[in-house]
Parts: sequence; C-alpha cells; structure tokens
Amino acid sequence: MKILAVYNLKGGVGKTSTAVNLAYLASAAGYRTLIWDLDPQGASSWYFQAESRAPVKARRIIRRKTPCCTLVQKTDYPNLDIIPADINYARFDIELDKLKNNRQLAKILRPMADNYALVILDCPPGMTLLTENILQAMDAVLLPLIPTWLSLRSYDQLLFFMKNKKISHKKIYPFFSMVDYRKKLHQDWLKTPPAQIKRLLGSYIAYSAIVEKMGEYKLPVEKFADTSGVAASYRTLWKEIRKKMQLHKLLPKIREVK
Repeated sequence: MKILAVYNLKGGVGKTSTAVNLAYLASAAGYRTLIWDLDPQGASSWYFQAESRAPVKARRIIRRKTPCCTLVQKTDYPNLDIIPADINYARFDIELDKLKNNRQLAKILRPMADNYALVILDCPPGMTLLTENILQAMDAVLLPLIPTWLSLRSYDQLLFFMKNKKISHKKIYPFFSMVDYRKKLHQDWLKTPPAQIKRLLGSYIAYSAIVEKMGEYKLPVEKFADTSGVAASYRTLWKEIRKKMQLHKLLPKIREVK
C-alpha cells in the first residue's frame, strides 16, 4: 500500500479538487483506492456525497479504539471507497498532543494495507501535529502551488518545518495549480519556474470554470467533461505521480485501464 497526501499550508489552492480527481483516476486505472477526508470542512466528502453515519470521537480514532475500516463507505465508483470527514476531526491535534506521538497516523493506517493499494489523504491546511503525522506517514506529498510569491513563501515554510522535524523533503512533489493564463507572473513561472522549487512536476492545472462545476454536478471532471483540457491535465498529473510513486509495481496481476 502507498499513501499519497494532497497538502498545502494554504487553503484555496485546488487541494481537494486534486484529491478527488486523482482518487477517481486511480480507481478507474484498477487501483483499489481509499480517500480519507481529514479536513473537518468535508469538501471531498461533499463531492462524493458521503457523510459520517454517526458522530466520530477523535480520541477513539487516534487511540485506535475505533478502527479505520469501520469508518469506510462505498462511493458510486468501483475500486473507490471513502472515509468521510467529521467535525470532530478538529480535535485530532489535541488527541495527538496527549499521546506525544508523531507517527500515530501511520499506525492507524497500517491495517488498511490488506484492502487498498493506494490511500489518498485530503489534508486540512495548516501546520500542526496532524500535519507532522501526515508527513511521517506518507510515501509522497502532492503540493498544489498557485504561481504567486505567497505560495512560494508557504512552500519555503513547509520545507523549514520538515527540516525542523527531521522529515525528508525528497518525497514532496509540487505542481502549479489554478494557473491563470491572463496573468504575466503565471505565464513567466510556467516558462521559468523559481529555482528553489525542487522536484516540480511538469503537469499543471489551469484555473477553469470546469473545476468549479464539480460542485454543481458533484462529480470528478472525468465524469462530465472528459474531453476538456482540464480533464487531460488531471490525467497527465495522475500518470506523473503514479510514475514517481512507482505505483505500477502494485498491480502485477491487474490490467490497467488506459
């Protein structure tokens, strides 16, 4: 099992739309996929029309009294399950602080390896103890960056945080998100990205009304606009991160859908 975290210190950068579209594309490619909506706002859950069946106690999840498998729900798509968000996830940091453990999330997820090839974490913004747990548990972090100087600053802050916590930054894969072709800075960065952004993916997602329509249809882009440029960009992004994570090794007996 591989764990992919879609994360950014900032909100409103296209994180959830990336998590939702990649989760769908992974499942369509034959990967048994789980998306865990860790953000109490529950945007991924809303897109997949999933809700917690009963209030979830953060303490029981963190202390592994409530196994993750009991929280899993089916989506409308084959190979794709979800753990919906819950408002009580806001207490994760409090409960993690009580344990003084920065690897508890990895322990919580470990049993899921029997059922899933890929777990995608839709992460809340911020830089907290939960963030540290996520960064310790992941195999890769997909980092959407809007081509702006503030985004570059948040990227630097993340690297500083990881260095402070002695977490390797070599599995961080930034990519440009919400690219607006009308803005000169966006155009310039596409042509010549800032040198300090390491392992920048070649894929990027343009700012588009099609992405906003995901909320209207409550569907991944591939399901209502598969011929669009945005859908093609998400497919390219999926192929690129799949290669970086060597996910092909998890499908020795499954024929992928191209």
